[in-house]
Amino acid sequence: MGTKSLEKLRPLGGLERYFATWHHLNFYYNIGITGYYVLPPFSSVSVEQTIYAALALVIAKHPILSTVILGDSTSSPYFAHLPSFDLQDVVTIVERKRAYPSGDGRDIELDKLLETPHNEAFENDGNEPICPLWRLLVLTNPNVGSDHAFTASFVFHHSISDAASGLNFHKRFLEALNEAPQPLKSAVIRSPCTPLPPPLENLLSLPVTVKRLMRTFFETRFQSLPRGVWAGAPVALPPKAANRRFMSVTLSPDVTTAFVALCKSNGTTLQATLEVLAAQCMFGILPEKFKRLDFTIAVSLRRFLDEDKVEEDGFGTFNSSAFDHFERDNFGTDGFRWNEAHRARDVLASHLELKGKDEVVGLLKYIRNNEKFCWDKVGKPRWAAVEISNIGAFHKVKEGRKEDIREDEKQDLDESEWEEGESWKMGRMVFSQSAGVMSAAISVSVITGGDGGLTLGFAWLKGVVDRDVVVKLMRNMQQGIHELALPDD
Repeated sequence: MGTKSLEKLRPLGGLERYFATWHHLNFYYNIGITGYYVLPPFSSVSVEQTIYAALALVIAKHPILSTVILGDSTSSPYFAHLPSFDLQDVVTIVERKRAYPSGDGRDIELDKLLETPHNEAFENDGNEPICPLWRLLVLTNPNVGSDHAFTASFVFHHSISDAASGLNFHKRFLEALNEAPQPLKSAVIRSPCTPLPPPLENLLSLPVTVKRLMRTFFETRFQSLPRGVWAGAPVALPPKAANRRFMSVTLSPDVTTAFVALCKSNGTTLQATLEVLAAQCMFGILPEKFKRLDFTIAVSLRRFLDEDKVEEDGFGTFNSSAFDHFERDNFGTDGFRWNEAHRARDVLASHLELKGKDEVVGLLKYIRNNEKFCWDKVGKPRWAAVEISNIGAFHKVKEGRKEDIREDEKQDLDESEWEEGESWKMGRMVFSQSAGVMSAAISVSVITGGDGGLTLGFAWLKGVVDRDVVVKLMRNMQQGIHELALPDD
């Protein structure tokens, strides 16, 4: 079966097409959401058979998981339906070399393994086999037996899903695991040809004012880095070697709970507090001559979409970006600046009040040629020093009950106890991604797992920023959260 024989579903929307260009040019590859799955000690199953059966249930409900993109190097790429594929081509199961990590700290083995898919493109050049635009990397645990715990990393093309959709995958996957599905007779599954959800541009009006359009035009045309602003090395040609790096660190549930409560008691959000903490740590690392840091803040536009057209826990690419900046003069050496956290909270709140107006994704319709736009960025300064993406906390799908919880409040959910009839349970989680050629120098990806522990993931390109800078940022943010949350320890 060749790609030309596949049934066409729909053209890519503007944002989907932009990410397809990034992927085609090797500017950015994929996102990864990892979950640690655990069975109660009295249960035992075959992990491989159970994973395949659960995946089949999820794929049947979400048609985007059985699609490919054709014509991604053209001006008119489209999604095509993949009627069947072999799960053995998209699922990799390996045994960990080190024991499953408990509590807080780092999972170095997982971080190293994640760097491999984050340095690889999804290739469908017409050769067999033709695979969908995602992979599942499974690590079994030799410490407690492969039938009682595993780590699943769902890695996917940004054109088919945003990070929040990756979190939704794990909600649906856990739900499917706990349905105890019957083993498949074959790893080759067939998927129904179901219409895809509409692209973002068909769901939300994204008006752009003349003022916003003109400002962006001049910033793009005469892009320069003012003196005293740090943003890493300028945009360079896509790396040909495996130069995309990633590392993560997890905070314990107790520290996370205390930290979230501290943010609320000080009248701000987890998101804003993490922005300020990252800026404070960066100013402590960088030389004194750098006085300003520009930040990109990933935002989800799902809250503005018609729920009849897009499921709350559905899949799609519905993200955009907000922007903020931090001045060294607003930071001292004697404690955390809560006033800056209040200001950062208000900046993001003001952005969201526009409900899609003047969004950066709304500007994509004015780009005549995505490839030329990207290549023109090579050699120019980066837009930002740090990007922070916080997709909130994992919470199980509650059928028949509407969850109305803001992303920065989901950390309060406590689902650590086994429920009656429950088998699989979600533990800590990791949010990772490819470092982008045009992206901020350092990407910080934030997620809170089913165990209530907060994980910070750090992605960067070799040559754009020194590894020592990222290591210091990670350690200083971890230490800063500990000291703020539990000052008496």
